[in-house]
Amino acid sequence: MGSFEERLRKLRKEKDMYQKDLAEEIGVDASTIAGYESGRRLPRNKKLLIKIADCFDETLDYLFGRTDLRKEQAIAFNEELEKLSDEEREVLIKLMHNEDFRNFLNENKHKDTLSLGITIKMLMLIETGFEKKKKFTEENFDNLD
Repeated sequence: MGSFEERLRKLRKEKDMYQKDLAEEIGVDASTIAGYESGRRLPRNKKLLIKIADCFDETLDYLFGRTDLRKEQAIAFNEELEKLSDEEREVLIKLMHNEDFRNFLNENKHKDTLSLGITIKMLMLIETGFEKKKKFTEENFDNLD
């Protein structure tokens, strides 16, 4: 996970902003932004932190490296999570306690992946030992519910 200074610099560059542009947007001097990005300073009040997060449409947890999920990813993840059945959620909880699975997610977070629901259904098939003789089709996959 990244540090505040790394995340701030990355987000600013993603928006093609100079330090002075960000400084103007949040109401501080450009030298203050330089201090943040060098790690010499941190924002001193809640209002300023919120201005920075709002400027980039990100969460404070992401800005401070408490999570690698960007706001957009977190919203999509929560939407997918709401679609899961209780049984699928239980499988996900078990998987999240598995170190190999967490490592796999971290290694592949940059790749396009299947939706959470499809991934959980596939893992449930594997876990329950899907009949090898039965042909795997999209139709019988969709009827797993």
